[in-house]
This record gives sequence, C-alpha cells and structure tokens, in this order.
Amino acid sequence: MNKYKDKTLHCLDIACGKGAFTQQLIDLSEKFIIDCNDLDKENLSKGYRSFYNIDLNTKFEFKNKYDFIFAIEIIEHLENPFQFIKQMKKHLNPGGIIFLSTPNVNSFFDRIHYFFTGYPYYFGSRGIINSEGHIMMCPTWLLEHIAKNENLKFEVISKNISTKGLSHLI
Repeated sequence: MNKYKDKTLHCLDIACGKGAFTQQLIDLSEKFIIDCNDLDKENLSKGYRSFYNIDLNTKFEFKNKYDFIFAIEIIEHLENPFQFIKQMKKHLNPGGIIFLSTPNVNSFFDRIHYFFTGYPYYFGSRGIINSEGHIMMCPTWLLEHIAKNENLKFEVISKNISTKGLSHLI
C-alpha cells in the first residue's frame, strides 16, 4: 500500500468491524478517501468520509465507486460468495482492485482437523459458534472460479500455513 500513499484513492472497507483496518488506511495517507460499512454501527476509527450500515447478503448499493475495496474476513460469513463478488465488482472503478481475505481451509492444519472432525477448524458446528458465524468455506479454487466468471483477474498474494490469512487480489 505504501506505493499508493501519494495518490488520491477512493477506498471502501466493506466489513470494517470496529474500524481497526480502516484506521490503518487513514493513518497511511491523508489522500485516501475512505468509506466503511458494517452491520455493527460502532466504528471507532476517525477520519472516514462515510459510514454505511448495509447488509452484504443483499444486492447492496453504495453511493460511490472505488479504486480499492477491502473485504477482510467477511466472505465466509455471507450466504452467497458469487453475489457478493458480483456486487463488489459493480462498485469498482476501472482498474480497481478487490483485496479479499478468508480463512485458509486448504492449510495443512485445516486438512488434519478435517480428517479427524469432518470439517475445517473455523467451520462446522463448533466453528460457527466460535467464529461468530462462518457459514461458507471459500477455498482458492472457488474464488478463482467466481473471479473468472466475473471477468476479474485473480491472484493469490499470501497463503499462510496457519488457519487464517489466505488473501486474494481480485
């Protein structure tokens, strides 16, 4: 992100939670114009342009288009990853980038956990309670398939061997 900090960019933190990542973007560059969204209305960040309270399980509408959309650890909470990515795409400026992360269900740890329990660590009946609602596993192949269907370039930028941190650049 440092290579962009001198450019005026419109960014959306599409599931900002309390706003920790939003605040990092704001602190990185005063040229970033940040909007944020979350069902939880308690955003603790300071300096964003607009706050939305939009349910991402719907065909959502934001007032603006964005250069960057950040979807950090949200897609696994949603009912339809196909619809979610399609909706994000329509809010991208030409050449815009979606940064998406989701638990890495392909990790060695998750594969071992699956072998013994029948589901990855952050999913299943235990996972849905402990993860505040992980209902949809989104492995790399699925995200790549959705991106291809939407004519989006897809790139894995990080693949940790832990249960968290499979990041995608769409």
